Amino acid sequence: MPTMWQRITRPDLLIYLDVSQAVAGQRRKGESQVVWWDKLTQRLQHARQHADLCIQTDDLCSEEVLSAALAFLRRGTGCSKSFEAEE
Repeated sequence: MPTMWQRITRPDLLIYLDVSQAVAGQRRKGESQVVWWDKLTQRLQHARQHADLCIQTDDLCSEEVLSAALAFLRRGTGCSKSFEAEE
């Protein structure tokens, strides 16, 4: 159900943590199987489209993800933005 995130709760802001299939497989074994990954991506597509902030986590440690989310919340903008690690 693509709108499950809205049915369980009505968040004031939605922060979507994104990860590539390759990195997900490195972080947690079994999470890179193509069929499973395709289903997960499809289920989360609606939430990603409606997220106030999308953080691509591939090149970030947990502290950097937290820092990006907190920086966004401190700005209080509530508008759609995207954050990617600087190369």
